[in-house]
Amino acid sequence: QLGYSKIEEDNALLKTLQCMGGNGTKEYFEVGGTTTFSPTNTRALKDLHGWRGHFLNEGIDDPKKFLHAEYVTPAKIVSLLQKYHVSKSLDVLSVDADYDDFYVIREILLAGYQPRVLITEFNPYFGLKSSALIATRPLENDRKGTNNKNCYFGASAMATTHLVQAFGYTPVFSNNINALFFVRLDQAIKLGMRIPSMDTFADVNT
Repeated sequence: QLGYSKIEEDNALLKTLQCMGGNGTKEYFEVGGTTTFSPTNTRALKDLHGWRGHFLNEGIDDPKKFLHAEYVTPAKIVSLLQKYHVSKSLDVLSVDADYDDFYVIREILLAGYQPRVLITEFNPYFGLKSSALIATRPLENDRKGTNNKNCYFGASAMATTHLVQAFGYTPVFSNNINALFFVRLDQAIKLGMRIPSMDTFADVNT
């Protein structure tokens, strides 16, 4: 374990990139996950492999280190991607907005962004086999009461998978706790990547 992420996502990401043909252009973009830049899913890419990108979270702001204090919502995410000049074909996108990851990802994909690897969290309390998600927050709502310290947040693994499959993605890894990795199916097929079945993902009901 490299120790840059919460539950070995950094190792899984490096292995996924290796299967997907390597580093590409070395561009990442990460939303949330922590109020510091450690642990995060992409820090190992930046610190150990010379990648470039941006990390957005409400708690930090250090532009020289590409860390930005931003309040991320589905309505704002595309403008934030444009603000930080994120390319449509970036290599890694990681979304951990704590509450409405599903809707944030939907807006990103609808805007035409096509990361090679997409990482997000799911709500384990929904179980693996159900396709369920919470209602998005009204625009006027603040952040109070919308974190994942209770069971009402996010979407199930199946709901998230159904969403991204409609945009050409397939699941390749889960830590069986709260993280899902997806890759672009067309690229994976061209590279001869072995695609796991959804049946191989363990049920994570708690």
